[in-house]
Amino acid sequence: MNSEIKRYVDNLFESVPKTRKTYELKEEMISSINKKYNDLLDMGLNEEEAYSKAVANTGDIQALIEENEKYLKENSEHRKKHAKRYSIGIMLYILCPIPVIFLGDRGFPQDRIGVMLLLAMVAIATAILIYNGWSKPTTSMIDDELYNEFINWKKESNKDRLLERRIKSILNSLILLIYLIVSFTYHNWEISWVIFIIGGIVKNIIIGCFEYKNN
Repeated sequence: MNSEIKRYVDNLFESVPKTRKTYELKEEMISSINKKYNDLLDMGLNEEEAYSKAVANTGDIQALIEENEKYLKENSEHRKKHAKRYSIGIMLYILCPIPVIFLGDRGFPQDRIGVMLLLAMVAIATAILIYNGWSKPTTSMIDDELYNEFINWKKESNKDRLLERRIKSILNSLILLIYLIVSFTYHNWEISWVIFIIGGIVKNIIIGCFEYKNN
């Protein structure tokens, strides 16, 4: 009967675009129907009755498909905005030593203005990256039992993503702190920006190990 359930769900999703989210949704639907089918068997129903009742409670598949398409559209727009904000933040980090380099040798008050501009650029870049790490699509959830089951199934992976974003925010703040300490201590603004490059490499390695562990 498992093959019958899979065939039934495959037919439902026959005209749906083949995406990762669609595949996950279809697999969760198969798992949910199988669970309901087995529960109905345990209640004393025969195979045909259990199958009929299990597939009858799958909900409105069209609503799920429309929600999936809406999610894909919002997710695509979010990724574009995410990439733009991230690029702007990194660019500000890389360019922030320029005011100090150009104004640092001109005496008071130009040197102070250079430092103030640097700190302002760093603050803006940090705010952009923090906001970028916490922003996400805001697709509304439909009132459907199966969809709610799917969301519950994804909660664990969402917790991992939340932890990953927090780790990134902590690492970004730590890199910035190290940069400011080194720059103000040794006054080597013209080369200390390399800390952002080294810190970015280290951050990617740490996040990569985190993702590998979860996988």
